[in-house]
Amino acid sequence: MSVKLFCILAVSVRFSMEFSDWRIPANTIMCSILQNTKCEFKQNWTNAEGVKRHLDAGKPEIQFFYFCNENRTENCDQWVDENNVPIESSSKEDNLVNETFTIEKMSIQILGDYVKIPQEKGDKKLIIE
Repeated sequence: MSVKLFCILAVSVRFSMEFSDWRIPANTIMCSILQNTKCEFKQNWTNAEGVKRHLDAGKPEIQFFYFCNENRTENCDQWVDENNVPIESSSKEDNLVNETFTIEKMSIQILGDYVKIPQEKGDKKLIIE
């Protein structure tokens, strides 16, 4: 009996590990609003202008976070819509420090896909679920 139980358990664990590996593509970072109080998106931001997010439930659906620098000083370090209008309901605490873009407050409104702009070969994608 214990041998059968061990075999069933071993097959189940193997299946769940393969399923998890199959679901998460390479170069993808996952954060969960159920497990995390904040999300850290780590990668090389040297040539980045900002972050683009495509939200599942939030409005507007497409949003941008441009980093402040010598070329951009207006509407930067905050979430804006496609017309570069600041989104009042978005977090004002999200930020880039060194190689980590941090989303400080996790909520249902920010579920979606996040990518660096412009995207470069080998860049990571962030999925918040």
